[in-house]
Amino acid sequence: MSLLLSGRPHAAIRLRPGIGEMVNLPVNPNWPESPPHYADSNLTISAFGLLFYQGRDLTQSYGLLEAASDQDRDVNYGLVDCSNPAARQYTTKITCTDRRPPPFGNIYPGLKVVVSCAVPWCVTEGVTPDREYVCGSEFFENGFMFFLPLLYMMVRTVSWQGKEWRADIGWSISLEEYAAP
Repeated sequence: MSLLLSGRPHAAIRLRPGIGEMVNLPVNPNWPESPPHYADSNLTISAFGLLFYQGRDLTQSYGLLEAASDQDRDVNYGLVDCSNPAARQYTTKITCTDRRPPPFGNIYPGLKVVVSCAVPWCVTEGVTPDREYVCGSEFFENGFMFFLPLLYMMVRTVSWQGKEWRADIGWSISLEEYAAP
């Protein structure tokens, strides 16, 4: 089974054994493979398709679920991690101001999407990343591996606003992982 998310047949994600098959996604233009000249961003959200004048110069931030941070002091005042390892999942917020809004018409809280992120992650060279990543996005520098993560997320909030005379459309979407490896 092959799943095409972005319409870009030139790059694919690398999946860990037992998770699935190849998925076609974009990569950073400065890295080994490049998205087409008409692509606005490396960001791909499965429900959006390609972004045309909708995602240029976007900002993506990452965080952890609140439940992933549950520490307490023991009787000797040592700090102990009491969090459930299953709570070690990520959140992301993507914001942008561009000329056109993304197709928010059928995007509602609770919708499950696949996000090929625009902002890279990093691990120490030799360490296997704990998330899938876009194949071809990885590169090594000074003992580190940089890559664009691929996250299985659920939409939490969506908003957009515009300025009529400037023709600026601002939008944001907040997502949380629903399936961690």
